Amino acid sequence: MEKFEACVIGAGVIGIAVAHALSLSKDINPEKILLLESRADFGQGISSRNSEVIHGGLYYRPGSLKAELCIRGKALLYEYLSANGISHARCGKLVVAQRHQQDALLALRDNAVKSGLHDLQILNKHRLSLKESSLSAYLAVLSPSTGIVDSHHYMHSLLDKAQRRGIIFAANSPVSAIKPCRDGFEVSIETNQADSRDYTFTSKLLINSAGLSADKIADKIIGLKKDLIPKILMCKGDYFSYAGANPFSHLIYPIPEADTVGLGIHCTMDLNNQLRIGPDAAYIAEESYHVEPYKTERFAEAVQRYFPGLKPDLLQPSYSGIRPKLSGPGEPAGDFVFQTEDEHRLKGLVQLFGMESPGLTASPAIAQHIIHLFGLSP
Repeated sequence: MEKFEACVIGAGVIGIAVAHALSLSKDINPEKILLLESRADFGQGISSRNSEVIHGGLYYRPGSLKAELCIRGKALLYEYLSANGISHARCGKLVVAQRHQQDALLALRDNAVKSGLHDLQILNKHRLSLKESSLSAYLAVLSPSTGIVDSHHYMHSLLDKAQRRGIIFAANSPVSAIKPCRDGFEVSIETNQADSRDYTFTSKLLINSAGLSADKIADKIIGLKKDLIPKILMCKGDYFSYAGANPFSHLIYPIPEADTVGLGIHCTMDLNNQLRIGPDAAYIAEESYHVEPYKTERFAEAVQRYFPGLKPDLLQPSYSGIRPKLSGPGEPAGDFVFQTEDEHRLKGLVQLFGMESPGLTASPAIAQHIIHLFGLSP
């Protein structure tokens, strides 16, 4: 039976970042690191269906892992992107508010400051109009460190570097069983062989970074108490493209409405300056990525509150993504969860749950955090 020193389950942006960080550690032989992915290639799940935004860190509870890892990860991410020639833009974000929402906007600013974000600027209506003449708003917060990135290029770069050091990436390799053993964990994966026999190996360290399927992977671990497996709730967000010219040089976000999920329907852009509208947010029972055209009117009405020049007939259904949430409708937003030996008593196992936004931004800091949890040298 083949023996590995570390196995990462899930080749999304976080799993790839973790595998990359492990390959850099002096304590692990990179040629004994295995990155598993159930799909045909890397980054085909959550990581391929988002806004590709590098978040500033405004929204998360001060002291939370999301706040800490977002702000630290943002700095590490920009450093990596610049050093490796990966397409990105530090375009900045404007969170806009109408007159009746100014208290909520200032509260959001104060929350960000408490989390350690100190580059925000308040813009009154006049200063805002000088920056974005197509906007209609009373007040705004400018987050100059927010940006956008070619997330596929970023993932490809990390994976390429890790593979050059020797790690093994195995796509089309769904995990069928996990059993604790003397050498760590005995892991079985399905193969395409005619005799249908699973391939089984051992790994000293095991990282469950399976995104939407993290709870299903946890359920395959023999001996793991079921009450330690959180229920992952699927929260779907739809996006619309806009056939008109993008009038903005910043990302534009509204103040989130009270008692709603998500950050409100906002305007982002890709690196080709194509305007994106969305996402909305709705909990779903079954995985589906269909975008309903009937939502066009709802999206248009939401965006026209701050972008009155938007033409509804230029909106087209585009794509959707699903977030793996740990909190349900009406509940406070959940934090990132890193489940370690302290909770499950299985040495060498770290499980990641609720790795939704700002997972992309936080990915390099999340990878460093995993290295620290295992007590490995960077």
